[in-house]
Amino acid sequence: MTEPNLIQTPDCNFPECLNGGKCAFSGGMVKDGVPNRKIELCQTRPDYRWLWNGSQGIKPERYSDNWAVGVTTYAPRNQYLGKTLRSMQHSGFPQPRLFIDGVMEPPKGYPFTMRDTPVGAWANWLLALIELMQRQPNSKWYMIVQDDVLFCRGIRQYIDEISLSGKMYLNLYTWDKNEAEKGFHPAAKRGYGALALALPCEAAEVIADSTRSYIRVRGNEAKSKKNIDGAVWDCLTRHGYKEMVHSPSLTQHIGDETSLQNPGHRTSKTFPGESYDARDMLQVVGRTLDMNKTANRRILLYGYNTASGIGYLNRDMATWLPIERWLTVKHHSYNSLPLHPDVDTFACTSMKLMKLNSASKNMGVFLFTEQPLTTEVLPRVKRIGMKVVCIAMREWVPMPSRTQWTSSVDLFICPTIQCYNALKTRGYPCHYFPWPVDTDLFKFRKREKAEEFLFIGGRGGMRGRKGANEFFHAMELATSKTPDMRAHVSQQKSGYETPANCIQMAPQKNREGLYKKGDVLVYPSRWDGIGLQVLEAAACGIPSICTEGDPWNEYNPIGKISANVSIEDIAARISVRNPTPGSVLRAMESVYGSDISEASEEARAFAESRSWASKYDELAEIIFDSKGE
Repeated sequence: MTEPNLIQTPDCNFPECLNGGKCAFSGGMVKDGVPNRKIELCQTRPDYRWLWNGSQGIKPERYSDNWAVGVTTYAPRNQYLGKTLRSMQHSGFPQPRLFIDGVMEPPKGYPFTMRDTPVGAWANWLLALIELMQRQPNSKWYMIVQDDVLFCRGIRQYIDEISLSGKMYLNLYTWDKNEAEKGFHPAAKRGYGALALALPCEAAEVIADSTRSYIRVRGNEAKSKKNIDGAVWDCLTRHGYKEMVHSPSLTQHIGDETSLQNPGHRTSKTFPGESYDARDMLQVVGRTLDMNKTANRRILLYGYNTASGIGYLNRDMATWLPIERWLTVKHHSYNSLPLHPDVDTFACTSMKLMKLNSASKNMGVFLFTEQPLTTEVLPRVKRIGMKVVCIAMREWVPMPSRTQWTSSVDLFICPTIQCYNALKTRGYPCHYFPWPVDTDLFKFRKREKAEEFLFIGGRGGMRGRKGANEFFHAMELATSKTPDMRAHVSQQKSGYETPANCIQMAPQKNREGLYKKGDVLVYPSRWDGIGLQVLEAAACGIPSICTEGDPWNEYNPIGKISANVSIEDIAARISVRNPTPGSVLRAMESVYGSDISEASEEARAFAESRSWASKYDELAEIIFDSKGE
């Protein structure tokens, strides 16, 4: 940071200059009323200033406590640590605190925190941030660096001299898909890697306050919900922060592993090298970047929080997307689930939405599923100026001439190809995104043989669309045709007596418990918006028998139930499939007793190809940036 009232001098004369006191940076007389008081600034040690007080000699003083910097490392992998620390010196960060996960001999001359029992990459990163905040509470920036990174020169001074305003944080590593104009700019896609993340103090406080949202405990296993970069991105974008990256990349990855100790060497194509001086960019990009002028990327979710298809879909979005608030509405028959720990909830006990104004304050995106629950909500939201995004189900989005609410929607996100084609034909702004499934939540267990079936009917669905009666009639037919056939059933309401060869499952505390039994899911649905049960079963390694047609054909079922086609009027006129008990039984008999080990693995692989962990950032970008395909 160059101070005013200083004159450029040929040599810095810095006793600890990394260039022998010859860096030709700056120096001069300080006009503070003290005779002969001179300050020397060194290019290679910009975190110190040296005061000459006449004949009194040198007194080192740190700059104002702008930066708190740490380096995370773990004992088995530290071969690049020395190179990283040397590179950081030239960049303006000469003495970071080391946070060592495990026992090792630390480099001499560096402060360190050593964890005798390793806690893992995410916990080490998070604890490092909190410790830096405790040790240096007045810092403007908190930066945590991985132990295998190279830096350009002068990054610290470059960032200090740029006026960065608004809610943002810096990722100093830039991969090729985020390259754009020179200097800092909003990331087009979430940056990969937590090589060097610099957080303004306010952003660091947000993460410290939100740590419970990013540690998840199942049984005796504690694990992070996402990788470090993903967890930071999710937490901060949820609170309105934008990730900023730089062109060219200011850092380079030199290690053979990622920060989570997995294989995968990723390098930046634009890193200009350690000799490049980032301060030269000041003449190119100027010194001001105001993030307050960028689009509002804070999401308000609206809809049910219930043990139902829509309720669980909303909870998945609240878990994985950067959703800051949730305006919930009480369902007339389903009980509400517990409040989501990651999201501020505004609960309405009626459809009047008395809390809409307070929930929508400073929000930029209004997100809901299927249809608005009351006609008044979307006009109010549009008057506020929010972007309206709907997760569309084709049966609830009619032709434009039949409704008013669809005209208020800026973007329909279509979870199936069938939905996308239908809405595109109707002339709506829409974007196809294959709906994800939480493969962390739904654990895989390989099924070897199709010995027992599984049917999950819930409350039967609108107009009996889940096909419960057809399934139970089919199982009744099986008592004489295939007497050994059995099925596990989760059915709250059917209006039909359960046959003896159906085993009613006990109520489950959570939805993943529904898939502990059974080898093949039977899904004779008449129509579907998504068909979440097929995706959840696939994640558990359970292949499906589905009604022949779309959207079920998109999920690669191992058996298809033939059905007649008819037209029904829901909110839109749609074609529906009508399986018969005989067609359901024939599809079940076609796989009964067969080897399904390969199909079980393929089902899991299909689910992993569209897992929330790999797709959540893509969906967030669509919500924020897409205007339709």
